[in-house]
Amino acid sequence: MQVLGRYALFDELARGGMATVHLGKLTGAGGFSRPVAIKRLHPHLASDPELTKMMLDEARLAGRIQHPHVVSVTDVVSAEGQLLLVMEYVHGEALHRVLQSAAKRGAVVPVAIASCILIDVLDGLHAAHEARDERGEPLGLVHRDVTPHNLMIRTDGSALVVDFGVAKASGRLHTTEEGKIKGKLPYMAPEQLRGAKPTRQIDIYAAGAVLFEVLVGRRLIQGSNEGELLEQVLLGTIPCPSIERSDLPAALDDVILRALSRSPEDRYTSAVEMARALEAAARPARRSEVAEWLKDLAAESLERQAAILTSVETGTTLDTRVSSAESPPSSATAVTRAADPPARVLATSDVPARTRSILPWAAALLVAVATGIGWWRLRADETAAERPRQESTSKSAETAPFPAQAPSPSASSPSPSAEAAPTASSPPALASTPPAPAFAARVPTSRPLPNTAAASPKTSSPEPSNCAPRRAGEKGSVRKVIRADGTPSYVLLCR
Repeated sequence: MQVLGRYALFDELARGGMATVHLGKLTGAGGFSRPVAIKRLHPHLASDPELTKMMLDEARLAGRIQHPHVVSVTDVVSAEGQLLLVMEYVHGEALHRVLQSAAKRGAVVPVAIASCILIDVLDGLHAAHEARDERGEPLGLVHRDVTPHNLMIRTDGSALVVDFGVAKASGRLHTTEEGKIKGKLPYMAPEQLRGAKPTRQIDIYAAGAVLFEVLVGRRLIQGSNEGELLEQVLLGTIPCPSIERSDLPAALDDVILRALSRSPEDRYTSAVEMARALEAAARPARRSEVAEWLKDLAAESLERQAAILTSVETGTTLDTRVSSAESPPSSATAVTRAADPPARVLATSDVPARTRSILPWAAALLVAVATGIGWWRLRADETAAERPRQESTSKSAETAPFPAQAPSPSASSPSPSAEAAPTASSPPALASTPPAPAFAARVPTSRPLPNTAAASPKTSSPEPSNCAPRRAGEKGSVRKVIRADGTPSYVLLCR
């Protein structure tokens, strides 16, 4: 135990690349005490002025938000050359750990539970977006890192938003360098990757991605490397959630797909508007029901937290230290999620093309490269499909005991089914209808996606559902792209 002013710091609960979170206790006169969470920079980083500014910004911004669904910063302490952020202690569990526990059991999150959690989150985000400074001026605050790691569920069933360490707001001491963005790729809106000015719509997009993940049981954007993630964010289409989970109502599809619209203007204008739409589409569970659901999935973690709290109150200590930055024992006590992977600071140099230009150029380059490779592979596939048929025809003509008979007009244009069926004398041809990629939209015609441009009658392939609507006079078509792993994708080509 270490004492710094009015705060006693116990063993660390979580450790990340920048800071450590301790369970602490605030002490006062007359035996007053209260458990808190205390975040401090690692000793070798304590003298870094930029990181110090980031922590001060986090404290200042979070301190301006007073809302039951946002974890508050209660104090900032500078003692013995250390900067400490004191936050309210949250007894509960991080959403991403609850989802992991559900996945291990093969269980899905009930729709009503998901609705209740996300409504709380959206209400908290709206409070952050509407926050004002000491002069009453809007801060223009945008969280920029809304992920299951930064959302917590209390034991009473309420949900909270945590960690404003990379939030964007006016008057920050620390500013993001030009050509860099902050956040985690699977939850980034397309305009973030293009370097657009952050608005509250990127938090709404991220909330839609989280809601999709909670209900469907997998991340919306998946990939084995940053290049694949970038491609899906910029070029991929959004699958209809009810196709992957049949018990989801159509109205819930509409809420999620609107939040995930490619164009920010087509999303909800505010987080509270999305919260009310979600409430109407899926009746939320009572918080007591959420609490029981949490207790069932996170019983071991919650019991350990209770033991830690008892040790703090009695003055004893438990070995609560973590051995890995990836595996904190409890997420509630580490309210700022220092042990989780930090929000990605994506520089232009991180793009696979290794370009040093700013990110919008990198995004444009990715589109151009994907289009060029797709055209080349498409031509190669067409040639490969034609060559076996030509060789088979030539071989049959050479070995036939009688001269080949001229084909009838009806046989000159074989049907796709006949062409796809292999015979003993010819190798199997390519399937005429390739399987849909993992991120391709599979939507019933009776339930069109929002923001879907009308397909041109000259194009045989459907236009991706989340493509930005074309401007007046702009033409485009859809090109099938065969990716490196053999799965097809669809790219919108605008001319």
